[in-house]
Amino acid sequence: MSSDNASISMEVVDQAINGQPRSENVDKISNEEQSKSNNVALETDQKELYAYLDHDFTTERFKLEVRGLPKFYGFGEFRKFLNEKLQLDASKIKPPKRGSGWAYICFRSEKSRDDAIKALHGVEWKKAKLSAQLKSKQKEIGSVVKTMCQQILNVNEDLKGWFDKQRKRYEGFPCELGEIVHSNTTDGYRNKCEFTIGMDVTGTKKMIGFRLASYASGSVAIGPIDELRHIPQKMKTAIKILEKFICDSDLAVFDPTTHQGYWKLVTARTTRLDHLMLIIGINPQSMTEEDLKDLQKKLKEFFEEPCNAEVGVTSLYFQTIVKKEAGGKGGGEIVHLSGSRYIEEQLLGMTFRISPEAFFQVNTLAAEELYKTAIELAKPLENTALLDVCCGTGTIGLSFAKHCDEVFGIEMIPTAIHDAKVNATQNTINNSEFFIGKAEDLLIPVINRTTQPNIVAIVDPPRAGMHQRALIALRKAKKLNKLVYISCDPKAAIKNLVDLARPNSKQYHGDPLVPVKAVPVDMFPHTKHCELIIYLERFSLIQKREQEKVEIQVNDIEEEKEKEEGQIMDLENEKLVEKLWEKVSNIEKETNKLEEKANNVENEVDTFFKEQNKIVEEAKIIEEGQVNYFVKESEKFAEKTKDMRNQVDKYKEELMVLKKEALELMEQVKKKRRIE
Repeated sequence: MSSDNASISMEVVDQAINGQPRSENVDKISNEEQSKSNNVALETDQKELYAYLDHDFTTERFKLEVRGLPKFYGFGEFRKFLNEKLQLDASKIKPPKRGSGWAYICFRSEKSRDDAIKALHGVEWKKAKLSAQLKSKQKEIGSVVKTMCQQILNVNEDLKGWFDKQRKRYEGFPCELGEIVHSNTTDGYRNKCEFTIGMDVTGTKKMIGFRLASYASGSVAIGPIDELRHIPQKMKTAIKILEKFICDSDLAVFDPTTHQGYWKLVTARTTRLDHLMLIIGINPQSMTEEDLKDLQKKLKEFFEEPCNAEVGVTSLYFQTIVKKEAGGKGGGEIVHLSGSRYIEEQLLGMTFRISPEAFFQVNTLAAEELYKTAIELAKPLENTALLDVCCGTGTIGLSFAKHCDEVFGIEMIPTAIHDAKVNATQNTINNSEFFIGKAEDLLIPVINRTTQPNIVAIVDPPRAGMHQRALIALRKAKKLNKLVYISCDPKAAIKNLVDLARPNSKQYHGDPLVPVKAVPVDMFPHTKHCELIIYLERFSLIQKREQEKVEIQVNDIEEEKEKEEGQIMDLENEKLVEKLWEKVSNIEKETNKLEEKANNVENEVDTFFKEQNKIVEEAKIIEEGQVNYFVKESEKFAEKTKDMRNQVDKYKEELMVLKKEALELMEQVKKKRRIE
């Protein structure tokens, strides 16, 4: 990349993000000689400023942060994995310290770094899942989040305790900071560009492109767009064709230093459906209505010529830019010349109509990731109403529609609201309404219109942020507990976020809305800029949830304690049962012995009587004394047998009681185990 192209890229950073040329509020240069002198000096300064970019390699330009690395690995082994297996071009690995789980990887070119982002994100190595981050953007967003929360603490000290807890949870950050969401495409991603019409560096050729530097320094030169990676080829081709028309025109380009000239701006919009819209803006100066109509006719015929029609301009507009409006771009009538009055884009499976002045995210693929992340953060429920503030063509609200019961969009541009209503109809979404007007004027009546018990607000304001009255209305809404703030300029959004978190007061009614999680989205590859989603909740809701967590933890501890006590009791019961069964077993053994002894005695008695009868029969003579002796002996044996039988019965009764007790105890143990 040459230094000239490098300087163009630096200007692209501003125009690609801002969507418009730099401010024209600058004093006129006294004479043409001074202007040329300043241009030469500026060009020299630019070459010196970006000279280091011509070097083969610099570690400060093409660096990535890779996370998720295993605790132990070899740098040589990791480099081999990067350059040989993944076919990347890593030149240096810079780990902060061993075992940290992350490292910086440097590359020799922007393309090598971008290829690495795609290849590394989510790849597995040594059973570890890696993620590639754009280090500078992630670091910048982290700094913004810390600054934001510090400024919140400056106005609301009551949040200090909570922020301190958050810092302990999230490695020093006052709210959870998600990893940057990567753009699915890095080249030709920008679907809208506003180009300046002027003169090239030599001052001899009309050109459409971007200013090489701020003309506050004395430069009004325009650089070419051929090598700019963020612009799609279809848009470049259309601009080059229009540039030919302007070069052949007798009308001069507009000079911001003298405010003379005609050709001023071109807005180009493309879509994934291959639609292309051009809005050509001029300063009419003293042109008559007839002159303007004649120019419009020539432009229309030019793009209808077969050699030019191939570029595929599907919607052509003409705009007269009379005077710059305060805080905005030049105002003036927009006239439809040819083709459709709108273009269409597909996003998240839906088709959206886009009119000339309607807002639409400039990176469609990244916008899909942006909206999916917003939905994931807000987690809308069926009994929820969604407020889409600064809704544009309704893309965010309609993306949320299937996740909630009601969608209400607010937008001040009438054509955008018309597009939003058409978009809802053609995507068969029946639970949405859209209103024209300023958010600060419409929020309260729209909030009163909601019928659901819960409200989630999605705020995607212009770069300057939301009006204070709109913020007050959001704070005041009792049913609103969740808010998703989307910002293309995170630093500029800090003031709004501080106001949302101010303590309850006469001006700011309702509990503060505080940041819970921030997620950066790389909407603008090849620039230093980054979109930021900040998810906020009512502080009272957070406190309630924290209290519920504590109560759950206490209950868990008590349940665990009861469980442990039950386990101890079960163990003791089991030991008791074992002892009881041991005792039962011993009693059974003793009983068996007694029964055996009793049987032996009975056998002895039977033997005795048999012996006695035998003697009587043999002798045939029984003396009275002998009979008495035998009777007494028989009675003794009978009494002894009776005692032994009584003892056996007693043991059996005791045995039954013990068995019953043991069985009941075992049943209790089994029942307790089934419950657990």
